[in-house]
Amino acid sequence: MEQELILACLVALVYCVLRILDMKYIDREMKPIKEIARDALMVFMAAFGGGYIYNLFKTPLGNMFSAITNNPIGDMTGTTVYTNDPGF
Repeated sequence: MEQELILACLVALVYCVLRILDMKYIDREMKPIKEIARDALMVFMAAFGGGYIYNLFKTPLGNMFSAITNNPIGDMTGTTVYTNDPGF
């Protein structure tokens, strides 16, 4: 949970810096800080939610991608397959 929080804070901070630089040098029109803070909060929530959901489903997504790429990620020592002829 801490990793998602730190990542979301860093993403929001980088967004704020880039947004201010964009307004100062490209648009040459300063917008209210309230608008930047609102946008930064939305970026923070999106980054935090995306990171949380990714970590929540990390193992199932990893298993799905391992089936596609044929590289097993999980522990396959307990998995057995019956390969003998049936007894009927």
